[in-house]
Amino acid sequence: MIDLDDLEKLEKAATPGPWTGVQCADGYGLVRVGEELHGNSLGYEIDGHDANLIIAMRNALPEMIKELRRCRRILQAAASGEESDK
Repeated sequence: MIDLDDLEKLEKAATPGPWTGVQCADGYGLVRVGEELHGNSLGYEIDGHDANLIIAMRNALPEMIKELRRCRRILQAAASGEESDK
């Protein structure tokens, strides 16, 4: 089972989103992390498809954690025969 508390700690410790990206002509992508730092953005050049996945996952992670917690509450309530607050 995914440890949501550990995952949330990692998410909160990471550079805040939204992260963005730029596709390069050579097929690589540049992942821009956070706000500009002293006029420059922190960025990493990686495969374009990997860049798209990393950006999408990072930006979606806070809502994914909330949704998974909500689903777990619903499942736990159903298993115990209780009503869930959704």
